[in-house]
Amino acid sequence: MNVVLDERQETVRAVVSGEVDADNSGSFHESLSSISPSCSTVLLDLAGVTFFDSSAVSELLRFRQARLSPQFKIEVVAVSAAVQRVFEITGLTEVFSIPNDR
Repeated sequence: MNVVLDERQETVRAVVSGEVDADNSGSFHESLSSISPSCSTVLLDLAGVTFFDSSAVSELLRFRQARLSPQFKIEVVAVSAAVQRVFEITGLTEVFSIPNDR
């Protein structure tokens, strides 16, 4: 798994690639948690993710919960087919809007 953060003022683009699973969900959490508290928007690009398990889902929701406020939003800007399927099965499509063009 690899996470690249591109911070621009109050917006951070987080590009995640590879497998996000129980073996590296701690690193996924650390990467998300390193985003500055002054950030108001995270653009989450999951197009390069080949595997996304329940521990990855848990860490994503944990991050969302920690930052929950009217001034903060997470926008999922791209997903792979593997992530799309996990979001559908777990109901995350009700929590995050997912772009239709994968």
